[in-house]
Amino acid sequence: MSMLYGFRSNGANTIIQVAISSNFGVSWQNSTTTPPGTTPPNLSVSSEDAADPQITTDSSGRYVYATWRRKGIIQIAISSDFGVTWVNPTSTPPNTTPPDLSDSSLNADDPQIATDNTGRYVYAVWHRNNRIQIAISSDHGKTWSNPTSTLYGSPTLSKAGPPGGRPIYHKLQ
Repeated sequence: MSMLYGFRSNGANTIIQVAISSNFGVSWQNSTTTPPGTTPPNLSVSSEDAADPQITTDSSGRYVYATWRRKGIIQIAISSDFGVTWVNPTSTPPNTTPPDLSDSSLNADDPQIATDNTGRYVYAVWHRNNRIQIAISSDHGKTWSNPTSTLYGSPTLSKAGPPGGRPIYHKLQ
């Protein structure tokens, strides 16, 4: 079955929403569940400002990962059933609470997300104060590493990835 995902930020409420289609966009439906504190089709809390949504899937479309920025914090939601249901990660880096991948002490911006073909390895990348940061999950987004950080222009992060995998790159705006 083919799935298409619609992912948008609602300008009036600045929330991140998702819809799924199994017929190439002819019709759409809401996800059946979303993370705690939200109601379908919202992935983010409706009373908070959210922006810069990004979405990616594994090669089959089964594992779907969404990330966005909320008040200078990078957040994430995960689905393991083609986007029908969504959850927060079970754990995130120290000093954060799911769905936060970054702490709130500095402004994080421009989140990007990528995965390998299987969806097992997931990479969330963002920038913060002239540094690029990356958090990695090796269990389909359930748990996340502490973010690593490097100055702009350093080649270190472009070499991140699973063994034998492709490099991970982050675009700067």
